[in-house]
Amino acid sequence: MTTTVDVTGVFTPEFVQVFASARSVKASVFVSSKLMEHPVENGSTRTDFRIIVPVEVTLGVILDPENYKQTYAQVRTIFNAGDSLTVQTKSASYQNMMIQEIPHEESPDYFDTLVMTIKLKEVILVQTRYLALPAKKVKNKNKQSTKKKGQQTPKTPAPASAEAKKSSSLLSRIFN
Repeated sequence: MTTTVDVTGVFTPEFVQVFASARSVKASVFVSSKLMEHPVENGSTRTDFRIIVPVEVTLGVILDPENYKQTYAQVRTIFNAGDSLTVQTKSASYQNMMIQEIPHEESPDYFDTLVMTIKLKEVILVQTRYLALPAKKVKNKNKQSTKKKGQQTPKTPAPASAEAKKSSSLLSRIFN
């Protein structure tokens, strides 16, 4: 009797394992950052800070031949819904992961199943807030909030004279 133990697992926020019948062949975890470099007058570059890039995990999986269609349908459903997942590997647990890509192979070598690469990426959701600027901080007074101004009657623009239009046109000044 042999027991199969998953080295990696993908879980919902309620810690329910998804696509449990998919056997992970390989897990590649990419933890990286971008270094901000700036040129200096002497020709060298300086790095003064870095930006942490979202974590990416690529799982190579072979679906169980007994129920590969149901497992593939579950992966597609989670992909289409954009559900948040947790990926557990030997080294760490990665939360707030979303399926980014789900390519798969169909070949005679695997005639009774599918081989998939599930690519997940960390998603950090932010709540944005919009606050109105006070009127004294708005540079262009025409763009101030009109929320507390009440009803106003529109002003009709003064018609421009034909001579003023003619003199202000660049083409008319060139050809006249």
